[in-house]
Amino acid sequence: MSTFAQSGPTLVAGLLPRDRARERYPVAPGGATVVELEGDDRVRVLDPGGGQVAELTALGAGGREDPRALGLRADAPASVLAGLRPGDGGGFLAALARRGLDPHDARAARLGGADGAPGGAHELLAQRAVTLIVASPGGRVVDGELPASELVVEVHRANPCPRAPVDLPAPLAEPRLDLHIDAATARSYEVRAGEYIQVIDVAGKQCSDFLAFHARKLAAGHERGLDATVTRTLMGRAFPAPGLQGKFYDQDLEPLVEVVRDTVGRHDTFVLAFARHAITRISATRATSTAPTTSTVPSSALRSRRAVAGRRSTSSTTRRSAAIISWSPTSRGPGRATT
Repeated sequence: MSTFAQSGPTLVAGLLPRDRARERYPVAPGGATVVELEGDDRVRVLDPGGGQVAELTALGAGGREDPRALGLRADAPASVLAGLRPGDGGGFLAALARRGLDPHDARAARLGGADGAPGGAHELLAQRAVTLIVASPGGRVVDGELPASELVVEVHRANPCPRAPVDLPAPLAEPRLDLHIDAATARSYEVRAGEYIQVIDVAGKQCSDFLAFHARKLAAGHERGLDATVTRTLMGRAFPAPGLQGKFYDQDLEPLVEVVRDTVGRHDTFVLAFARHAITRISATRATSTAPTTSTVPSSALRSRRAVAGRRSTSSTTRRSAAIISWSPTSRGPGRATT
């Protein structure tokens, strides 16, 4: 797998980095990752598993090879780049060609080796602007060679890139209500049958509690809201998704809302709505067991059947708040939504 890394703050261990100058990019086994560097940027190439060779190719202005910009000497063929074929990497070759590189003639500096210790790292300093290509070569097990393993590229920017604004998803139609839920507050609003509700995470990494109640039953003194157990039972899923298994039900087995679009994809229907003692316990547990996640910037949607709906938003310091029905953005950026 070959990828081009986008410059700018990225996830570190599943969280937005405290140090916005720090970026972290994976290099897939047998693949390559391209990172744009500026003068005085520092780079660390980590070998988490040990024993993995890293092939580094550096391009300067006009696509000419410039390994000296990183204090390297290109003394070996770039085997991963040379092995790429048209169509590999989703346009990876074409992107390299636009930078003036012929992958089949590229040279590389090889760092590390079979005797490398797990967690070993090589640190480099960019003397000037350069395009760095880091590849993770490997052999075939049937030939008695070691397979490739993942590498990690950490970049510490001399001049951190400002966080680019993210365009929020367009509304499905002209909104009748457009509410902004401030941190650690809640709002309620009435939704008519057939209307759409679009819940958008405008800043990224924010949980929200979404509650909905049957308006006519509520007016009659009967509280019938979204019921996670009924919903899971009838839908046969941990949480509904667009399609045949997209409805949320109340305790009377009546559908209240239906998911029609979801670009978040990860939600929680098992724990209670936000409570400080619950989130403290859950965060402590997940901090030791949850792996980093990656996804793309999304947008999603709910169609109301019968409901008075309220969205409850937690503060930015409690990213993993518990909820009865919770759309929990775990992506790298803002703009995600459920409709």
